[in-house]
Amino acid sequence: MIQLEYQNLSLKSDNVAILDQINFEIDGPGVFALLGPSGTGKSTLLRATQRMIESDDTHWQRSGDILLNGKSVFASSLGRHQLARQIGYIPQRPRMLHGSVLANVEFALKHTTRLSAEEIRTKALAALAEVDVTSELPTLDKAASELSGGQAQRVAIARAIALNPSVLLMDEPSTGLDPFKVQLLEQVIRNTARLRLVVLVTHDVVLARRLAKWVGFILPGENGSRLVEFGATEQVFDRPQDPVVKEFIALGSGLLGDTDNLDIAAREMKTPEQDTRADADLILALP
Repeated sequence: MIQLEYQNLSLKSDNVAILDQINFEIDGPGVFALLGPSGTGKSTLLRATQRMIESDDTHWQRSGDILLNGKSVFASSLGRHQLARQIGYIPQRPRMLHGSVLANVEFALKHTTRLSAEEIRTKALAALAEVDVTSELPTLDKAASELSGGQAQRVAIARAIALNPSVLLMDEPSTGLDPFKVQLLEQVIRNTARLRLVVLVTHDVVLARRLAKWVGFILPGENGSRLVEFGATEQVFDRPQDPVVKEFIALGSGLLGDTDNLDIAAREMKTPEQDTRADADLILALP
């Protein structure tokens, strides 16, 4: 059993409210999809879960907690490398590190484990095979910078799962992919979620309906964004309680044609710009 719990989590950046009293608990393995308008702090919630937002950062103010299997991810006894082995993170537009495809996956293992070179190679190859990259490329010595968007997305997933985390956070993984690549990505996510809890941030209602066991909706409020719907996918999608969520689902399902007057846009909020630290730091959550 994998359990991820958000306890009254509120976040501010430079005293600007981002998230307000986020409360929910999800059990894995399986897929949980978090939806909502742009700018409502969904990506910020993922970054907080992987502790990319530290409580000692003067720009951020946090109250509440995030628990993984009953233990706080913010605990001082939990090192950044330890957390990276428990919670993987795939940013919306993962960039490849310098070097080959294989070296990209080995990088995380070299810097967070004490495995031998042979063990690192074995785990890296297994991770690449799991995301169906090995069969697609003529050689894993190919420069990672030359990969297509869909291939880079899957290599980033391999980079994370090579560490065998129990939780995998994915931020808009289908962005910019054609329907064929999305179909392949969906199968990778399904396979990954057999043993892990996958937390998926997306605007894609159809994708969430196909993949997720549970869903949640975040909408902006007076003191930051709040979770307004949470539950089993079928229950939330078929019987939403919030009128804006109902409209969001209808629009995302193609049931609404004209979006010019959609009330969701009026309720969006701005969040601080994304952290621009190097992808190596994102992979490993290095200080």
